[in-house]
Amino acid sequence: MAFIVSGMSAPEPPARQSRRFPVLDDEPPPRPLWRRLLAPTAVVVVAGLVAAGVAAWPRSGPGSRHRAESLTRLTAAGGRILSVAVSGELVLSGPAGNGPVSLHALGQIGQSIYPATDDKYFSLDNGQVLAVTGSHPPARAKTKIGLFTLDITGSTLGAFADHDRELVALVSPGYGTQTRFKVVLYSLATGRPVTLGIGHNAAGDPQAPGVFATVIAPVRATSATSNVIADSRIELRDLGHPVRLLASTADLERDLHLSPRGGAALTPYPSPSGDAVAVTVRPRFGSSTAGVVILSRSGRVLGTIPVAAGPAAAVSTGPFTPPAGGGVAWSPSGQALAFPAPGRSGPGLSVWTRNGRLRKQAFPKATAAEYKSCLWSPDGQSIICASGGIGQQWVVATMAAHVMTPVHGPGVPVAWLP
Repeated sequence: MAFIVSGMSAPEPPARQSRRFPVLDDEPPPRPLWRRLLAPTAVVVVAGLVAAGVAAWPRSGPGSRHRAESLTRLTAAGGRILSVAVSGELVLSGPAGNGPVSLHALGQIGQSIYPATDDKYFSLDNGQVLAVTGSHPPARAKTKIGLFTLDITGSTLGAFADHDRELVALVSPGYGTQTRFKVVLYSLATGRPVTLGIGHNAAGDPQAPGVFATVIAPVRATSATSNVIADSRIELRDLGHPVRLLASTADLERDLHLSPRGGAALTPYPSPSGDAVAVTVRPRFGSSTAGVVILSRSGRVLGTIPVAAGPAAAVSTGPFTPPAGGGVAWSPSGQALAFPAPGRSGPGLSVWTRNGRLRKQAFPKATAAEYKSCLWSPDGQSIICASGGIGQQWVVATMAAHVMTPVHGPGVPVAWLP
């Protein structure tokens, strides 16, 4: 922002006076008025500065300095945050929410946009695909896929498969059906659809033309009420290969030391390379959080996060809140998971690493926001989490410095681009 200071005319020079001669004058000439007032004024100014410094000392402690330094680093850091504004437009901004630019050319895309695991492509509900090339803003990609009808939706978990060559879509067999979808792969190059069976949730396999899919469990009569839809198992379905059972729900419940009687909802989150999949396991009854089991492509357990320390279960469906419980975000290297978790000591950001370590950092108490979703920076050194709803309250965590900086953003973050 440019500030214009109104010009002021210079003071008129004093009238020329006759030169004094000390030998002839009885006393030395008086000092100019400005010099006589200089010393007292300087004393007052210095005293005022000291008093102000003393008064402000408690506010200029390490926490304030760290936040200022962190905010400065964020502003100067590389990378762009792609977010969805309240208006439904995409916005690019800096990590500190600075310099927002609305992508008016793309129009209002609504609140449904699904990124690839590498953030190079984005799927919209109507079948359109956005692509990111270099430092250019996202633009519509030319594909052979036609516009979807109302009974087809993009995958909310992993929209692309096979190194971003295939688009994952869920086709509803009937209006209002949200549990048994036909899982379809659409080739971006040819538009050819291939069906990979029926599933409840599905996420694209980054390595091959296929998906990690969950299958809904048979409905059981119960007197308890729950809005959680239970699943029976998770499978890896790759085109041209037999379906591979990775784990049953009972297996995952045993891994998390849960009772296998109540059932649980499963949600798959493939790693960027596809060498592993994190499966959130939300018990059907008695829990507002989900446990996490990390599986290899063969179904071997690579790690677990207990329900008590797991991500908060989502209430609504959509691209930012998975349908069956807490969302987790893989780091670009695929070596860590991040997620907001409530916890007994208050809400915070949890980071699990493949060596089994689980670290939690409390969210700033000065902000009343309830953080829902998180994203990693391209270098894997920072994480941004956004509040629920319109998502304009952000907090950025720096992994090395263990600093969390709250900032105001233009909308719900979708991706952290280079």
